[in-house]
Amino acid sequence: DWSIASYLLNTGYHTLTWTYRKDPAVSNGSDCGWIDTIKFPPSVFSTSLPEYFCDTNQFDLGNIEISVPVTRFFTIFNFGAAELVGNISTPEGITIALMDYQRSRKSVRNNTSVERNNVEYTIPSYGSQQFMFTLIPEVSGALEEQLLVTSNDPFNNADLIQISAVVVPTET
Repeated sequence: DWSIASYLLNTGYHTLTWTYRKDPAVSNGSDCGWIDTIKFPPSVFSTSLPEYFCDTNQFDLGNIEISVPVTRFFTIFNFGAAELVGNISTPEGITIALMDYQRSRKSVRNNTSVERNNVEYTIPSYGSQQFMFTLIPEVSGALEEQLLVTSNDPFNNADLIQISAVVVPTET
């Protein structure tokens, strides 16, 4: 048996999940489920505005050692039809750099002259940009920091990426 189903979603990002549960009383047939023809209406704003999305909102680094650099990556996507422009600011002790993929995805190079505490970015429509942050902890104890990401997306113009860790003395 098949059926048509439709669901109304509010504006924003959603995770849709389909689950199949076997009916133990039935042993014939294909014993599976199919999903066919998923349709999403175009965004009302998709013709003229940028649309910011970041693939993470926190990094839990666990235990890290004093003076040992820790590097993590994140990606900002522009799901809109206009250029996304913004800035990433980091607190002291954390630097940020844009990553540039050159011809081959395996060839990654830092396309900024130096890592810094403030990086401006421009992402074309329907594009993405990967960033790398580096943290060099200086004192032991709990560490709670934030990266501030701003953009020209009128509906999501500021985002905080949480960074947490426990800094421990360097083992010798």
